[in-house]
Amino acid sequence: MVAERSIALWKCNSYEMYGPRIGVLFAAVSIIMALGATTWVMWNEDFHQHSVYCSAATIATIDRLQLLLLVLCGIDIMTLLLVGVLFTCNDIAIKRNHFNLNSSYQLHENYSVLRIILPLILFQTICYAIFSGSSGIIFAFRHRFTLVGFRTFLAAVYVMPYYTLISPILMWSVIRYSQRLKATKLKSLIKREKSGNDVYFKTYLEMWNNRAVLKR
Repeated sequence: MVAERSIALWKCNSYEMYGPRIGVLFAAVSIIMALGATTWVMWNEDFHQHSVYCSAATIATIDRLQLLLLVLCGIDIMTLLLVGVLFTCNDIAIKRNHFNLNSSYQLHENYSVLRIILPLILFQTICYAIFSGSSGIIFAFRHRFTLVGFRTFLAAVYVMPYYTLISPILMWSVIRYSQRLKATKLKSLIKREKSGNDVYFKTYLEMWNNRAVLKR
């Protein structure tokens, strides 16, 4: 999402012309990268062996998995920083004096999207950063633990069940908030307070219409 909104900020004048291609491209790249990372981690795994503990961290995969988790933790931290940078750049761009209708729409759309989805982004990024960072650190110091202690610490920092539990509720709240925000904007556009001039000219309009009807 951060990358997509960054492109919308960068190409704010012509972003509408891209259509759904950017979203499809990012989805395809994400799937390919996930499959590639999983294949790379599990490449040396011997699937003929039996394990009493369900985990991707085995003797054959733990070194690569440790590196992958630390890289993912770095990406999560970078994502948090980029969200702040994107928000700041978008705010600066909105305050410019010279921009056209397309860029103005995209800049305000960026602001609305970031404000609405920011809680979900922060929650997801922090959860993944805690999981990947703590798991990577435990893997790095695995030689100082017993096997039982190592598995216990891994289970203790496995926050994905909490993420799975809370994220749908947070997503539902984000959707409800977005719907209320759209409804409020629509009402503000439809509802227009009548000024003194509006009342004055409307009265004369009704008078002229009534006279025209009487003449007929």
